[in-house]
Amino acid sequence: ELKASADSLLRNGQASAAIETYKKALSVDPSFEEIYFNLAVAHFTDKNLTGAMACLEKLLILNPDDPEAAYNLACLYLYARDIPNARLFLEKASSCCPDEADYKPLIQNTLGLVDRLQTLDPQAQDIVLTRVTADALYPAW
Repeated sequence: ELKASADSLLRNGQASAAIETYKKALSVDPSFEEIYFNLAVAHFTDKNLTGAMACLEKLLILNPDDPEAAYNLACLYLYARDIPNARLFLEKASSCCPDEADYKPLIQNTLGLVDRLQTLDPQAQDIVLTRVTADALYPAW
């Protein structure tokens, strides 16, 4: 199966090869939501922020109420220093995330971070965001 092969490539640090294999899998089934999420991870791993964002945006078209996709897209916007869009997608993630979900507090905490960032000048925002690591922003990945 193409997805399993791409997943293995990604786990083994071969993001570019995984991207090509995920794309082949999508050509077979363009509505396979999980592939878009994994493809976003592969693009991010390959340092292609725009590609990662496009995959999560496509996933949200297929499933507008996916809180994990909205959260991860918000994190990518934070990484890109686009605080207004980060806030927009965090609000979306929060609104469609069940209250009992394990990651609901993570969404709320990140929303609090964004609210605090909005009170800072751009230079201070950049310093804070530079110190926030990818591991802190993307625990699901």
